[in-house]
Amino acid sequence: MKREKGVTLIELLVSLLVLTIVVAISLTFFTKQLQLTTSQSRISESGQEALSAMQTLRRDIETAGYGLPWDMDGLSYNEAISSAASYNDSPYPPRAIIIDNANSRLVLKGTALGNKSVSRRWGVYDSSGVFHNGFSGTSSDYTKLNRFVDNDYAIILTAGSRRLIRNGSNWSYKYSGGSLASVPMLQSNAYLAYGITNTSSPRSPFNRIDYYLSQPASLPSNCAIGTNVLYRGIMNKSGGIGPPYYPILDCVAGFYIRIGEVNGKKGDSTIFWSSSSSDPDYAYYADPSPGNEKASDERSRLKMVRVFILVQNGQKDRNYNATDNPNISTAGIYSFNVDSNTSETFDLSGITDWQNYRWKLIKMTVVPKNLY
Repeated sequence: MKREKGVTLIELLVSLLVLTIVVAISLTFFTKQLQLTTSQSRISESGQEALSAMQTLRRDIETAGYGLPWDMDGLSYNEAISSAASYNDSPYPPRAIIIDNANSRLVLKGTALGNKSVSRRWGVYDSSGVFHNGFSGTSSDYTKLNRFVDNDYAIILTAGSRRLIRNGSNWSYKYSGGSLASVPMLQSNAYLAYGITNTSSPRSPFNRIDYYLSQPASLPSNCAIGTNVLYRGIMNKSGGIGPPYYPILDCVAGFYIRIGEVNGKKGDSTIFWSSSSSDPDYAYYADPSPGNEKASDERSRLKMVRVFILVQNGQKDRNYNATDNPNISTAGIYSFNVDSNTSETFDLSGITDWQNYRWKLIKMTVVPKNLY
C-alpha cells in the first residue's frame, strides 16, 4: 500500500495565518477605497450644491434695485418686523443692497425679487397716457409672461426721476380689465409700472429678500456640529422674513460680503471697498435731507459686490487634518484676502472636530445691473 500524505497541524495553522493576513490587507485596502470613494462623492455633491446656491445668489444681487423709487413723495411705508426691522428704510427711498457682516446678513430690495411671476411684469404709460402692457412686439406665449393680468398689483414711477406716484394715500394700483385702476393724470412725459404682488394691500412698494446664516433645530447629518445653513428668506405680507424661506446651502462656516464703489468724481474709476452699510465711505443710505446725496447719485456709485462663503467640503475624514491648509492656523482661524489691501478671517474653533473636515472658500464678484 502507498502511504498517503497529509498536512501537519503546524502547516495548517501557518496557511490559515497567511490567509488571514491576506484577507486583512485586502479588507483594509477595500475599506480605505470605500472611504475615499464616499468622500469624493460627498465633495462632488458639495460642489454641486454650492454652484446652485451661488447661481441663485448672483441672480438676486444682479436684480436688486430693479423698480425701486428714488423719491418716495413723502410716503412712510411698512417693511420688515422683529429683528429684521433694523434694515428698514422708511420714510427714505429704499436701499437696494444692505450688508451686515457682524450678523452675517445680506438684504436685497427690488420689485423683481418677489417669488411670484407678477414681480417680473411691467408696463409703460406713454406721453399721451396710453398704457403699454409689457412687450408689445408680438403676442407669443413667451412674451406674455411680462404682461400684467387681472388682480396684479403694481407701483408707478415717473420716468427719469423715478418718483413714486401716489393717489392720495394709495400707492399701489390693481390691474383689471386691461388697465391699472385709479392712476392719476400724467405728471411727467411717461410713467413706468412695476409689478410687485397679486396680494391686495401690498405691504411695501418693493419686494425684499434676506440672506442669512442660522442653525436649524436639526443640522443635516453630514454637517459638522457648529456649522450653519445659509437661508434665503422672502419678506411676506405680515413683514416676516419668511415663510417662505429656503435653505440654499448647508454646512456653512462663514458668510462675508464686500461692496465696491467709486467716489463719484468725474473721470475717477477707482474702486473703494466697504464691509458695512454704515461705513462713512459707503454713502448708500438714500437720505434726501439737506446735505445728503440723492438716491440716484448714491446708487450710481455702487459698482461691485463681492461674496465670500466658507463651506464644509465633503464629509468628516478622521485621517485629514485641516491645518494642512495653509489658510488655517492651528487655532482654527481661516484667513483670506478680500482685496489687495484687506484680509479677513473666519473662526472655525467653535465647530466640533473642525480639524477633520475640508473647508472650501467660495468667492464671487457680482456687478449689479439694476441700480441706476
